[in-house]
Amino acid sequence: MFLFSDTQLDTFHFLMGRSVVPKRRHTKLSKILDTAKTLPDYATKLQAIFETCKRVGHPDDTDRLYKVIEICLSYTPQVGIAIKKVDSEVIIYPSGAELLDSNVVNSTLSWLSDYPDVLKSFSTALELYMEGDESRQRNLLDNLRLSIEQLLKEVLGNNKSLENQQRELGIWLKAKGVHQQVTNLYSQLLFGPFRIYQNETVKHAGEYREQDVEFMIYLSGTFMRLLLQLQRG
Repeated sequence: MFLFSDTQLDTFHFLMGRSVVPKRRHTKLSKILDTAKTLPDYATKLQAIFETCKRVGHPDDTDRLYKVIEICLSYTPQVGIAIKKVDSEVIIYPSGAELLDSNVVNSTLSWLSDYPDVLKSFSTALELYMEGDESRQRNLLDNLRLSIEQLLKEVLGNNKSLENQQRELGIWLKAKGVHQQVTNLYSQLLFGPFRIYQNETVKHAGEYREQDVEFMIYLSGTFMRLLLQLQRG
């Protein structure tokens, strides 16, 4: 059983944007989660609980809670939530196809621990998708683009914008032994349709369809996964 002390409960409500908190000796975390009305609300409360444990409590509290939640979610895939711990951060995001989540999202999040700025951008995009707020889809897509741009700067060792990395990336992929047709496909997708979609939706405030956004999340994860695999050797 997981309980919040008054201090932890105060921190939780502060993170949730509430100022007046009823005092109790201890509060069950299950009761806090039971008040969630929607999936995004549930995810937000769960994220706030983990952040509270990180700020007020022992590090073991976060580890124990993470293991319990991870097991519960593994037995209830219909809930539609996935969870991943990277160093001290716990990231919550919508679950999709198990193979894609495991190989594209989870492994990418783990490997990005060496690139904290990239990790922050990618995890922010996942959190925004979890929230389901259509008014913030532009921020979500912008964070996806930023995460790829940041990672390219890291692996290529320069400070160029995404649009100006095509030549350097082609040389780098060739040096890593990537098949020419895979290099062509990667380059054409990233600097063609991916960039055009970003321009049309982010820069020019286009419309956002959920299936399009989900596809862009997995595509961005795939782009970064290859770079990370090659960089790790």
